Amino acid sequence: MPVSQADGLSYEARLLRPLDRAVMAIAMVLWAIFFATVVLQVFVRYVLELPLPWTEEVARESFIWWSLLTSAVILGRRQHFAIPIFVERLPARLQTVVEFFVTLGCLVFAVVITLHGWNWAMRMRFAFSPVLELPQGLVYAIIPLSLAYMGLHLLVRLFDCILRLAHPHTGPREGSHPAP
Repeated sequence: MPVSQADGLSYEARLLRPLDRAVMAIAMVLWAIFFATVVLQVFVRYVLELPLPWTEEVARESFIWWSLLTSAVILGRRQHFAIPIFVERLPARLQTVVEFFVTLGCLVFAVVITLHGWNWAMRMRFAFSPVLELPQGLVYAIIPLSLAYMGLHLLVRLFDCILRLAHPHTGPREGSHPAP
């Protein structure tokens, strides 16, 4: 029995769960900043009838970072949108083969977007936001960061698929479904 099956958890869950918690803690702070700035913006604009231009940038940038960080964790937890109706009808070993190739395709996509995202962030590092004058490279940096983190989850998932293909007698793990 592979080590990943000893406690019923996949390598992905055991290795990346603490990091997922840290990423989600950062995401919660970003969401709180987003929410607070939107509430502040609405209050100041409609109650006090004063402009507060920096709130729009802070809300937008924190929302972008929040959404991409949480999407990486959601992918890692396998809580993303999936339609496994056809894959579920396949034999268990074939389900793992399908999962392997779907995960491999997703990993290739994550690597490509990470590389292009990095190039884009580097290109935008000398452009600044109009109000806060934040380097836009900092804003765009979330693209390669979040896709690299997705790639890490996918790489560990591929390793787990390989172990299940090498040891077909092991059963499903917590938090797994056939097609990512």
